[in-house]
Amino acid sequence: MAIKNEKPSEETPIEEKPVTEGKENPQKESKKAGSLGDMKEKGTPAPKGKPVKSVSEKELNETKSPFLQGPVLLGAGLLILGIILLVGELLDFSFRAVLWPFIFIVPGATLFISALNSQDSHGEGLAILGSMLMMLGTIFFLQQVLHMWASWTYAWALFAPTSIGIAQIVYGKRRNRNSLVRNGNKLVEVGLTLFIIFFIFFEVMLNVSGKNLVPFGLPAFPVALILLGVFVMLRAFLQSK
Repeated sequence: MAIKNEKPSEETPIEEKPVTEGKENPQKESKKAGSLGDMKEKGTPAPKGKPVKSVSEKELNETKSPFLQGPVLLGAGLLILGIILLVGELLDFSFRAVLWPFIFIVPGATLFISALNSQDSHGEGLAILGSMLMMLGTIFFLQQVLHMWASWTYAWALFAPTSIGIAQIVYGKRRNRNSLVRNGNKLVEVGLTLFIIFFIFFEVMLNVSGKNLVPFGLPAFPVALILLGVFVMLRAFLQSK
């Protein structure tokens, strides 16, 4: 039998079409180029993000509410104080014996608030002066109400340096000045420490105001030592945090 030689069938090659990935239609590209060219010729800027308009300090001061200005605050404080005194006179009750410390509180609050809302370089000094006047008026008011004028033997520590530290803390936080805030914290800590120590010595031990703050007739010296020990432990605990 004759064996026929069969030739292997050759595979027909498959034509591969080139795949264009990430390419845009040349007509679209020409349209985009043409539109950008037209925008440049006409002087129209290309679309970009909106620029942030910088605002100067002068513009900020002009946009602030006029009710935060010093003269307006001072006038409002005097108006309220006058109304209170007038009502007291009409009701046959004299507020003068109690409200005279507001002669210091109202101007002090005016200076303090004005300093916080001012861009002046002297703002820190005005804030300290306002805080000291407010603290002075507050001490006078409490002494008038409680009849404890001898409390100046230890209340001076609240007037200075405590009120100075309070002003520096508030003003420093308002102006984002961390160094001023830290200095104010130190002054407040020193002032309150002096106030408590002298309060225990003069008011608890010596009873300078005659209020007899030690209850049940207990001896003053052991009670003063107990209070001083509690204060030292509490202060150390707060500083450890």
